[in-house]
Formats: sequence, C-alpha cells, structure tokens
Amino acid sequence: MMPLVQVSGLSKKFRGNAVVDDLSFSVNEGDVYGFLGQNGAGKSTTIRMLLTLITPSSGNIELFGMNLQKERKKILKQIGAVIEKPDLYKYLSGYENLSLFARMSGIRPVKEDLIRQLELVGIADRAKDKVRTYSQGMKQRLGIAVALIHDPRLIILDEPTNGLDPQGIADMRNLILHLSRHLHKTIIVSSHLLNEIEQISTRMLIIDKGKKMVEGEVSSLIDPAKTIVEAEVNDPAAAAVLVKSTRWAAHLRSTTPGSLVFILSKNQVPDLNRDLVHLGISILSIQAKNSLEAYFLSLTGSKQHVAAFTD
Repeated sequence: MMPLVQVSGLSKKFRGNAVVDDLSFSVNEGDVYGFLGQNGAGKSTTIRMLLTLITPSSGNIELFGMNLQKERKKILKQIGAVIEKPDLYKYLSGYENLSLFARMSGIRPVKEDLIRQLELVGIADRAKDKVRTYSQGMKQRLGIAVALIHDPRLIILDEPTNGLDPQGIADMRNLILHLSRHLHKTIIVSSHLLNEIEQISTRMLIIDKGKKMVEGEVSSLIDPAKTIVEAEVNDPAAAAVLVKSTRWAAHLRSTTPGSLVFILSKNQVPDLNRDLVHLGISILSIQAKNSLEAYFLSLTGSKQHVAAFTD
C-alpha cells in the first residue's frame, strides 16, 4: 500500500544552518503519527514545508501519491491543519468563525452541519459565545473544527497541547483518538511531550537537530523485549571499539559522552555485563530502561531538560 505521505531527503537551511537535514519518513493511511523532538529540533519547519508555507532547500514531498510541488492545490484541499495557536476571529462567535471558514473553503455551510462539527469537538454549548471568551483549550478545539470543515483525509496538528492545563491536554488527547478511531482520519501530531505521543500514536518519528533518529511502530520501539541498556563506562569511545569485535556490536545503538547504549532483551543484561568486564571495560553502572523517555534520551544522547519532555 502506498503511504499517504512520503518524504525523501528533505532539507532546509537558514543562513547556511541546516534546520532540517536529509529527513525521510512515511505516514500510512490511518496512522496517528507522532512527530517527536525537542523544541528547536526542526518539527515545525518540517510541517511548514508539508503545508507549502516554507520552500525546502532540497528533497521531495509526496502526498496522496502526488508531488507537492506540482500538485499543490489538489493536495492542500485534502489537508486540514492547526499550526500552534489557531488563527481565529476573536470578535466573532465560534459558530460564526466556523461558518466563515467554511465559505472561505468554498463550502456552502448548512447550520445543522456546523453545529454537528462543534458537537464533535465538544464546544456546541458555547457556539454563540465570542471566541475572545474561550479558554485556550476551546480555541484549540475550534481550530480543529475549522481544520475538519472540508472533510480532509489528512490532519496535521503542530503542538496541539501547548498552553493547555492537564484537563485540556486530556480532552485534546481524547479528541485525537476519536478522530482516528471513529472518523478514520490520518493524523500527524507534532509534540515535545513524550507521554502524550506514547498514549495516542500508532507510529512515530523522533528527530534531533533536524536529523531522523528513529521511525517505527510505537509498540515495537518501547517493547520490553527491546530494553534500552545504558552502560556507564570510563572511556566510551575506546569501549565501543572493543565491543565492535563481539556479538554485542549488533545491539550497540549509540555512544554518548559517558556511556554505551544497547538495545536487547532484558534477560541478556547479565551476559552483556559479564562480557564487557572480560573485555577489560571498567563499568561504573549499568541500567535497563524501556520507557519512551529513556528511549528518546538514549537516541539524542542528552540527559538535559528532562522535565520539558515529561510535563
């Protein structure tokens, strides 16, 4: 089956600096596709290129089997998007906003359809109220209603929980799951919140400094059978050279300034520890982890700003 979104070798440079660097990924129909990375990792830039708001420096983007550069209008008609905070008319009511955006999309709005759309996102009871009286969560929900007004095949949400309180985050999570499971929408969700991506996504992409770190099924990436084992050692670079001559080379995922990171079954940890000692590697500590947080940090080689990913 052809992917709904196919990105190949995508790069974007600003003043010579690569914000997105040779990025390739695919989104299948029906995915809730988590796009995960630290703030500044290149997520928003990538999304803006998908929506033709930014021109790539190089690379290719295909959506619905069509080249984005050649079939821009046809493609964008099938996409709904909310980029950070939705652009709404605060002096109009929620209903008036939705009606206006429907007409701008070339749709003749029917009152019953608009009310049904507001019911879908859970704000029908505030349909007549001015948007300036809405909470941030309600504005986000109205933004999604606007994005859905033309019944798109693909929905792109860039940091949809930014600025929301815990209840607002839970409501947004449930709405995304409803759109996926009951309306069968394909959704790309960009976020820096590990916990949210873990709860809603079927597949995900992790990027760091504009580069792809890993892509795959969420269930397999954090499968306990594929435990992340971090061995803290005195000289990681020298230890990595020794490991490459052993059976553990296939399990070595990355080398950080202070440790070696392996992916293997948890029951293999004692054998790994024994073999590293036999190689003459001084082990300061060895830890087995399988949470998404641990996986992310092992890939990016960073232990800083953990709170920013677990709020």
